[in-house]
Amino acid sequence: MRFVFLLVSCLVGLSCTRTDVVHRDLPPDAALCRSEQKLGRTNREALRRRENPARCFLQHHRLPSVDDEALFAAAPGQDKTWAEVARSEGRDLRGGDTYALSFIEMSDRGRLQQPAQLTALRAHLQRQSAQGRQNYVIAFVHGWRHDAALGDNDLRKFRTLLGYARSALNTRCVLGGTYCDAALTGVFVAWRGRSFAEPVLAADGGLNPLALIAAPTLWDRKRQSESLSMVLGQVLDNIQAQLRLAPGRAEADKFLIFGHSLGGNMLADLMELRALAAVKAYPVAGRGQQPRAMAPPLGDLVVLINPAAEARKWTRIQQEMRGKVGLARADNQLTAQTDDGLDEPLWARLQPWRTMFPLDQRPVYLSITATDNWAGFETGGRKVAYDTATGTLFPLATALAGERTPEGRHAIGHLFPRYATASQLESPAIGTSHELSVNRGTGRRAAYWLSVKPVESWCDPASGWLYAVRQDQIAQGWAYGDAWDYGLAPEDAEQRLKAAENIARGYNPASVQWRHSQNLRNQPGRWSVVSGRSPFWNVRAMDNAVREHGGYVNYPMWCALNQLVLDDVVRAGDPDDVVDAMRLGERIVDVEAAIAAAAE
Repeated sequence: MRFVFLLVSCLVGLSCTRTDVVHRDLPPDAALCRSEQKLGRTNREALRRRENPARCFLQHHRLPSVDDEALFAAAPGQDKTWAEVARSEGRDLRGGDTYALSFIEMSDRGRLQQPAQLTALRAHLQRQSAQGRQNYVIAFVHGWRHDAALGDNDLRKFRTLLGYARSALNTRCVLGGTYCDAALTGVFVAWRGRSFAEPVLAADGGLNPLALIAAPTLWDRKRQSESLSMVLGQVLDNIQAQLRLAPGRAEADKFLIFGHSLGGNMLADLMELRALAAVKAYPVAGRGQQPRAMAPPLGDLVVLINPAAEARKWTRIQQEMRGKVGLARADNQLTAQTDDGLDEPLWARLQPWRTMFPLDQRPVYLSITATDNWAGFETGGRKVAYDTATGTLFPLATALAGERTPEGRHAIGHLFPRYATASQLESPAIGTSHELSVNRGTGRRAAYWLSVKPVESWCDPASGWLYAVRQDQIAQGWAYGDAWDYGLAPEDAEQRLKAAENIARGYNPASVQWRHSQNLRNQPGRWSVVSGRSPFWNVRAMDNAVREHGGYVNYPMWCALNQLVLDDVVRAGDPDDVVDAMRLGERIVDVEAAIAAAAE
């Protein structure tokens, strides 16, 4: 066995990728970089090295044309393009099928591989602002077994998500006249996550023979991701310095940052420091005073997806919030409601924690993990396709490395609270706090070329939803707006709950459900370990939202994340009811029937 391990290690060593390679090395003024790139339906880059525009480190992309796709045969009366839909509503949509793509490559030596990449990105954003355009920047930090090599699969996924982000901007232009001139820019933050020279198209996050051969590189790459967190912070700060951010305001620039796997670990390292600093500096309101909303520590929103990071990088933030109002780690109460009624002394101790943030506090930092251990009514008895990489292999590896504490052994999204009762814990008040599932629209696949078709990629505005669900809980007697549940609505006939169409009402009905509660196996309906107003959400995701380790390209979930950035989800008053206002029902089509007709 030892011989096999040494042999594999030698093969890995002989097959390591070079540490000093710049994959995207052509500047914007190069001849190949001056024109738009059109990858078409396949969303694949050419793998040739010379005379390849994919080597440009600032690219301008045009999404596929609907005229090139047989499946886009329009139903009678159905507009074919975003531009046509916008014109029909009297909107002047600018660049509704375009986006820019920038590459920032970091070296193992703790610096930028090519500083000109960041310089070009800064100049690009400044140029957009000077032209009077609104910037929407989405930065993505990839994970293990990926880099900026031509044809990388994480990059391919990112381009698909950029296509759907473009659709979210277009929807808001059509309905409300906002974001009509928004310039979308994706930033692929790359590092040497693929230290074993396996083919780029094989590294898709799953377990395969090449992944097993590359396994000895995992912990080295994990340490490397952590060593680059400060460099990542400098890159993101440089980007943010070019933007005029004002969360909740539709006219402001927007900045969404997300990281996957070890890229999520890198981002978690950075955000732990910034979130802790934000909590420590946060002024807790005194008796009779109104709390004020915490501003985002970075960008408009930071999202980790299946982060390969120890839970302690999140639980320290949760402990700091409780400690801020005088609760100790051993204080594991969540509510003051006991079997005998309201415990007044306990209520007095917990009330400052429950009301630490205002009702209009928006989320600023999310972790989303595909987990198992769901209540039976959620799964219907089926086996959930959760993230085994962070849920099974991560704790096994950390245990073998000698880690004994649950917060060090488990990844962020897999540390579940241990409940004694619905409101009493056996463990400290830490761990997962929210839940996410896609109730409708799960069967509709996401694809780069589908993002150009309104009927397939519509993303409704959702201003006010978070404030409304908190207020609704207060109206029902939940004093602080806790235990809210968004995404369900009562059926008129029998008052049964059904999926509420909160993603694409009128075009492509879809429903995303966010919950401030825990529905663990055999323990449904447990209180959350954070306040219903908390800006930090540690989200357990059902596999219809995130599937396994790499299945995060999900159209409804991505729309829901864009809603948190582009819309004022904590606006006081009634949530948006834009569908009725714009009479979208007149343009409803049966997508399946249209595709079937096109195929005949």
